[in-house]
Amino acid sequence: HDNVKLEIVWTVIPALVLVAISIPAFSTLKKIEVPPKSDLVVEVIGHQFFWEYRLPRYDVGFANEPLVVPADKIVTLNLTSVDVIHAWWVPSFGVKQDANPGRITHAWFKAPAGKYKGQCAELCGPLHGEMYIDVIVVSDDEFGQWLEKKMNAAAAPADSLHSEMLEPEAEMEAAHG
Repeated sequence: HDNVKLEIVWTVIPALVLVAISIPAFSTLKKIEVPPKSDLVVEVIGHQFFWEYRLPRYDVGFANEPLVVPADKIVTLNLTSVDVIHAWWVPSFGVKQDANPGRITHAWFKAPAGKYKGQCAELCGPLHGEMYIDVIVVSDDEFGQWLEKKMNAAAAPADSLHSEMLEPEAEMEAAHG
């Protein structure tokens, strides 16, 4: 009780142990939190009750479809939600990240070729159990083909809309001759 030397030892030794443990812990946390350089960035947006994906580098977006990514590449996910809290969870990737309204959270994975399943892991409403996640990991060539198809599909409606907008003008000019 009145032994000052003993009280100092009981305080200093645990403090030194905590410092010694914290050095490797902080370096490990940094490796977990900061992803390596990303090969592909995917914006993941949770909706009640489906997932929307955007690939900003390619100006491609889609929803209610499997996410297709290249094999053995680092894929960074930027997640958010438009309504309630969702959680993008694919157990095979070791990824479970919340998607919060008004915030952007981050996760990353690197996977071999294959088909992977997951689902929303946050109770988000009555159809929560139907909010599945499908990820198809393919070779670089297959990813390029899939991407080209998506980009062409995105451009096609805009081209047809543009031609539809021009047709009435052509008809009016022909009528007024």
